[in-house]
Amino acid sequence: MIATTYDARGRVILDRRTIAGTNYDTQTNYDSANRVLTTTLPTGETLTPGYNGLGQPYSLAGAQTLVSAAFYNILGKPSEVQLGNGLSQRTNYYGLDTPTWFGTSQYGRTRQISGSRRTRKLLITQSRPSR
Repeated sequence: MIATTYDARGRVILDRRTIAGTNYDTQTNYDSANRVLTTTLPTGETLTPGYNGLGQPYSLAGAQTLVSAAFYNILGKPSEVQLGNGLSQRTNYYGLDTPTWFGTSQYGRTRQISGSRRTRKLLITQSRPSR
């Protein structure tokens, strides 16, 4: 069974999942700008996000740091996320991080996601769009 409780602004403040007679509650608190202040998981761990000067999510910490930093491009899309375990993910977008011969019909769409940790590297690339 799933039961959800909302506050006066329509934000989810309690999500209760009942499995085999046991309740698993996730509680969320917000600030006046509707940003999440804390989320308490069913395990009791509390997650706390941090925000940059534009109000975009920047970090996430619980019992340990999960996201140490997040950076955004001029469109407000994430360009790099640095995780607490040393991994990082970079995302490139058509029109911002590509040569002009790619055209503009794909502008703002994800072009490439890459991740790395020291010497290990993962690369996922979308091929050049047909004209």
